[in-house]
Amino acid sequence: MIFASVAILLPARTSPRDLFAPYADISPGQSHDSVLQKGFKCQFNVALTVEEFCRLTLRTGLFSEIRVWFTRDTVLVGRAVFIPREKMLTVGDLAALWGKPEIAVYNRTANLRWRDMRVVTILQDYNDHFSYWYPITYVAFDAIG
Repeated sequence: MIFASVAILLPARTSPRDLFAPYADISPGQSHDSVLQKGFKCQFNVALTVEEFCRLTLRTGLFSEIRVWFTRDTVLVGRAVFIPREKMLTVGDLAALWGKPEIAVYNRTANLRWRDMRVVTILQDYNDHFSYWYPITYVAFDAIG
């Protein structure tokens, strides 16, 4: 009788890749100059408050557009919003990065929050059956404090 031993090598478990790391220089708290260096186009909104809003449209990649707002009376990013291409980013992708979100449902919209990270995302046409496969409408990062 012949016995053989077989070894199965499994890949090491690694942390998920941070999809937002390449954009760290335009996250809340970063400077106006760093946003302009990325090619954002900016305009002022004076309807309610004097606030500067900037937008960058991306031709390729996970995100189709990134929007940033500058906090009032500063030249620092106060909010950054990432809009993924249709059905390219799911709740599961974000949960792999940050853990399970808090969920609040308003009619057919679900609002998901990661409070410790100051991140919020929206699911449109939510049907009361939570799934990590739901596509994300946008991901917003807000400044601390």
